[in-house]
Amino acid sequence: MNTLQKLFLRSNGVSIGHGSTVSGCTAYLNATNGIAVEDGSTVKDCTARSNSGSGITAGNDAIVVNCTARRNDLHGIVVDDGSTVSGCTAGYNGGDGIQFSSNCHVFRNTCFQNGRLGTAYGIKATGSTNRIDENHVSLTNGDGIRCEGGRNVIVRNISLKNTGLPFSFLAIDNWGGESRSLRRRLLLFGSAVGKFLSFLNRDADASRPPAAFPSKATDHSFRTPPETLSQDENTSCRLHAPIPRRRRPCRRHQRHQRLRLGRERRLKQSGWRRDLRARRRVRHRSCPVPQSCPPARPRSAPDSRCQAHRRWLASAHPIVTPWLFPLHRLGLTAALALTLTAALAAAPAAEPLRIALTGQALIKHDLRAVHPEKSRAVAAALAGHDVVFTDLEVAIDTGRGQKTRESQFFHATRPDVLDCLKDWHFNLLALSNNHAWDLGAEGILGTIQAVEARGFVHAGNGASLAAAAAPAYLATPRGRVALVSMASGRGNGKDASATATRAGINEVQLDEKTGEIDAAHAARVFDALRTAAAQADVVIVYQHDHFWEKDNRVTPEWKKRFARACIDAGATIFVSHGAPLLHGIELYRGGVIFYDLGGLVFHTITAPGYYLPEVWESAIAYTEFTGGRLSALRLRPVALNERGEGEPPSPQFYRTRGMPAPASGAQARAILARLAKLSVPYGTKITISGESAIVEIPSAPR
Repeated sequence: MNTLQKLFLRSNGVSIGHGSTVSGCTAYLNATNGIAVEDGSTVKDCTARSNSGSGITAGNDAIVVNCTARRNDLHGIVVDDGSTVSGCTAGYNGGDGIQFSSNCHVFRNTCFQNGRLGTAYGIKATGSTNRIDENHVSLTNGDGIRCEGGRNVIVRNISLKNTGLPFSFLAIDNWGGESRSLRRRLLLFGSAVGKFLSFLNRDADASRPPAAFPSKATDHSFRTPPETLSQDENTSCRLHAPIPRRRRPCRRHQRHQRLRLGRERRLKQSGWRRDLRARRRVRHRSCPVPQSCPPARPRSAPDSRCQAHRRWLASAHPIVTPWLFPLHRLGLTAALALTLTAALAAAPAAEPLRIALTGQALIKHDLRAVHPEKSRAVAAALAGHDVVFTDLEVAIDTGRGQKTRESQFFHATRPDVLDCLKDWHFNLLALSNNHAWDLGAEGILGTIQAVEARGFVHAGNGASLAAAAAPAYLATPRGRVALVSMASGRGNGKDASATATRAGINEVQLDEKTGEIDAAHAARVFDALRTAAAQADVVIVYQHDHFWEKDNRVTPEWKKRFARACIDAGATIFVSHGAPLLHGIELYRGGVIFYDLGGLVFHTITAPGYYLPEVWESAIAYTEFTGGRLSALRLRPVALNERGEGEPPSPQFYRTRGMPAPASGAQARAILARLAKLSVPYGTKITISGESAIVEIPSAPR
């Protein structure tokens, strides 16, 4: 067994000639392809990751078994004619998951989240006469399974949650072998839709044991001579043997052929050959199996072709069988329409992706110990969401770094506050803000270490500028969420901006001449958003902003333009903190802009009355996204206590102030009414209902 890792200088991690075997190898970070073999070779139990080309490439008559190809810039697995791909996993590749040519057998593979760098396909057949069965394809940035050639067999596959079609429409002609009957194409296309949806409802078929898949030695593929198949397997539809040996037609077939040729000759002479309706009538009377059909039976016996077709459909497509055969006697258009209607009704509705966003967390004490009752109330308010987001506006003191400021605005604290946030169900954190640099570059690295040790996904600072500006990704059962984070303002600290060689924050500053975000800084953010949008279902962009107006309750005009530009670049949610108080909400192009959500926790040691009363009011935004677009938005007000226990400068006073609790009664309605008023200039309608509010989502995005 060979193991090859981090081959930066080799053009291929493993490159060998004809008839070779590659087993148990790893190709990682290569300049082009990971593993490249020629004709007649075998690749098994190998891994190809993060290569600049394709993960695994093989020539003709190759066998690729139990391999993994992930995060390659091109395709995952590419094979040529006559090859077999089985038991492989292809995920997060820039192009197609598995790509092959003609006469290939591709079965029992898993392809997910391919097309990372553009539109691609989970499984792609560029040639003809392939067999594709028992594969699972999901979350592809394009069609799930695509066949560009003809005479392919596609059975027992699952294709879910792809941005394109589950099965490419080019694959319609492949279901019926060499049949060119329009009637038959529609029938089999309806069967394909029903088969696909039967997998969505496969619990209903639990009583029927699944058919055992034959091994390669006994596989009923097109390479197996048709005479070796049983009568049930060698059906008239030829779905298990699409290229059978040509047999002498039976008498019934000869009669149909004479009728078809005679009618076509007469139509040609009379100029009706291009009449589609006339051609349909001719084809309706033609033999449905031009190469082979069962022996003729007495007229009293039922039609064996319909029996065989009925048996095959009953075993593979239980959702279609009850109506398809009675109705196709009456007309395929009606059968197909009813099949598609029932299929759509049977398909379960996709559950929305639920994201909760809160105000910033300037948290310096573990509130589970300070006030357990309030802590439990906050945890209950944030439970049940796929993603819970906030900005961690403190530096975590892990013993690394030195103070960079000496004032009441120095905010560094112990790592146990992260455990408190974890108990509150937070799993996504922005780390870019004006207090991230309070312990310098080493403090940045210490904060990252503490955050990652507790399983948080984070963005906004890093060991270099590239790391700080890069998107972070959080995978959930209902979709993938990306976060791009930045900080703006003069209070971030000297040298707080990350460089190519020093840790820091992703700093985005204003150009003093234009009054807009610096063009180079904006381009860096937009590039990150475009990258994130190609790899995630929902993209959150966060800005911690300290470029305030004289009245910090007013949202600057440059910020409105920048937020909309972020949505245009690929973001779904723009959220900001910094002022720190509530600003308006805008719905824009299927996304949402929160110009400021205020503060969730505010452990400041300033004197009482230093901040406006509105600073001690906030809100939690509960969002739902369906298909990458905002489908629901609900607001819940939050109240923070300005005064703690005792009197200042008692430590207990500051320890117990700024704690959040769900607002109630008149205070809750007042907070929501103020937020609704702030959102009116953006055309956002907020309806208050009791102690919460609902934002009306327009049917046509603005």
